[in-house]
Amino acid sequence: MKDIIPHALWITPHFTSEMKSGEVSCPYVDYGSVDWEGLLKSLEDIFKPENGRVKIRIANDSIDQVTIHMKQTGQLAGTIECFDFGEMLQAKAKLSKNRVIPIQEEWKDLHFLKNRRHAPPPLMIPLVISGQLEDIIFFVHSICMHLGITAAFDVLNMINGIQARMEDFQGHLSQELMDLFETHFGLSFETFAIITPLVKIDPSRI
Repeated sequence: MKDIIPHALWITPHFTSEMKSGEVSCPYVDYGSVDWEGLLKSLEDIFKPENGRVKIRIANDSIDQVTIHMKQTGQLAGTIECFDFGEMLQAKAKLSKNRVIPIQEEWKDLHFLKNRRHAPPPLMIPLVISGQLEDIIFFVHSICMHLGITAAFDVLNMINGIQARMEDFQGHLSQELMDLFETHFGLSFETFAIITPLVKIDPSRI
């Protein structure tokens, strides 16, 4: 039986000094108008799921910067790993065969700002990866390598118990990915990127 494991690709919106000082309004995104199918197709072309062994799908919403901040400060329930979003997405993905999973309405109550037609920029792009667990792990590892995450190049050391530093898990977006996200969300992004699971994975299965 195949696993369905949502992951979050973390990206960082670029805010100018004028935006940070309040001189200029920060950008907002209409998530109802994003071409999610086009974005997914481009991510498939970049990350290249291997020979049909894994399949990637995408949610029709993101987890935005304000929601993450409110979780971090305790003003919103849950942790910044956003397992509450992930568990809901996983359940929806099991029932849906759509490449773009229509989760926006169900997620509305989890967001701090409910209006997804005028919402803060994305901090997490939710990807739903399905396949055998081993294939999913290898595919996520290949994404880490694409992002230049140092820890991905030191898997043997990690398996042998040599602890990676926190910065070893920090990757960066290629110019291709930065341009892609700017095209779809209408704002520019920093280079910082990581990928994390959106649901808890039983360590005994890894």
